[in-house]
Amino acid sequence: MTRMHRHLGSIILCAIGVLPAQAEPVLVAGSKSPAVSFSRQQVLDIYYLRLKEFPGGGVIVPLMLGAGPVRQDFLDKVLNKSEAQLKSHWARLNFTGKGVAPQQVASAAELKRLLAANPHMVGYLDRAEADASVKILYAP
Repeated sequence: MTRMHRHLGSIILCAIGVLPAQAEPVLVAGSKSPAVSFSRQQVLDIYYLRLKEFPGGGVIVPLMLGAGPVRQDFLDKVLNKSEAQLKSHWARLNFTGKGVAPQQVASAAELKRLLAANPHMVGYLDRAEADASVKILYAP
């Protein structure tokens, strides 16, 4: 098969929706969280560990999904940082005693379970996985 045929095949697959869609990461909290919404800057401040409390009070506990397409899209679309840049930022804050990297969770199901148990936790997941157990606080 020639290069042109492979390229045409890729275009056709995209056109009919066979290739997987990109994740659409949204910031969420448990349905009982006092938070209502966040701006993009507030989301950046949460994950850069600059915003530590909800506007109405209470310590914000950010969570991160482990490796995968939703994490990568969150880093790219929301935080505008590579994995290495974010880890370096967190390491500097940890070294200076100004913050600790967010807790990592293995799956969206685990994230939702933790959010339901603690109204001060926030995390992100693919919009398609948001259900009645969470409320969306920010969508890019």
